[in-house]
Amino acid sequence: MSRLSRCALWIVLAAACLSTAAPVVAQDFPSKPIRIVVANSAGTIGDLAARLLGVEMTKILGQPIIVEAKPGANQLIGLDYVMNLPADGYTTILTYVSPLASLPVTVKDLRFDPLKDLRPITTVFAIRAYLTTPRKQPWSTFNEMATYAKANPGKLNYGTNNLSIRLVFESMLRELGLNVVHVPYTGAGPLIQAVATDQVQLVITNEANLLAFKDSIRALAITGDSRPAKYPDLPTLKELGLPQMRNADYTLNIRSGTPKPVVDRLYSAALQALKSPALLEGYAKLSFEAVGDSPESAAKKLAEEAANYADIAKKMGIRPE
Repeated sequence: MSRLSRCALWIVLAAACLSTAAPVVAQDFPSKPIRIVVANSAGTIGDLAARLLGVEMTKILGQPIIVEAKPGANQLIGLDYVMNLPADGYTTILTYVSPLASLPVTVKDLRFDPLKDLRPITTVFAIRAYLTTPRKQPWSTFNEMATYAKANPGKLNYGTNNLSIRLVFESMLRELGLNVVHVPYTGAGPLIQAVATDQVQLVITNEANLLAFKDSIRALAITGDSRPAKYPDLPTLKELGLPQMRNADYTLNIRSGTPKPVVDRLYSAALQALKSPALLEGYAKLSFEAVGDSPESAAKKLAEEAANYADIAKKMGIRPE
């Protein structure tokens, strides 16, 4: 065989290998347990959602799904952990989109780009967020609260447990011309206790907390495009002219560079899991709305959220620290 013929043969063989590589990867995956890292503490909504998702994905993929909590530093501990592992599909991470999208404008010398180095597989679930206040305060509506705050500058407090929510709060308060003092908290538990005991007067929380502390707190407004049927008298922040605060989305993500057949396999399994009656029942009890959108749709929402935070930071003159 001539040298030219041998080269041609190698080219044909190489092309054949490339054409069959993707199916082989898809067929072999997964061959060992998969981790869902949760960048929040055990027992939080992200952790609970991941465990319900993991149970159903285990049935579909035939390999155990292990949920591993890596909380701290505004999700950075969990994210850094995932970024240091191979992009092979065996480590995923469930993240709250808002803190993830705000990282470029809040964290200096960030070691990765959330929009380039992390790839959403799907939006797992969404929850509507409620602006809440202690019942013992004299107001019962958003407008009454705003009137009181304007007449008493610096006397009210608002609490947050992550930088992204603080950014949005500051943006809203600035638009309203209100002077309300920020009080930081390290977790959702201490934060809800603070508003229930009137240590802070404004907090963003979820429906589960709203119901659990219904004797101590009330909702003034809710995120979303329309009023919920169960709370027809509760205005949306959007209709109040404050669209910055959005629903809380949680996405399942993987490192960029993971082979597409593997991403497709994980997406297919997650989508099936999110349609299972057991998961839907579990999410309904937690007031979660299962989503299951495409990777492209989830990536678009992340990019839009990041642009929203970049715009807020620019208007407020905030730089990464």
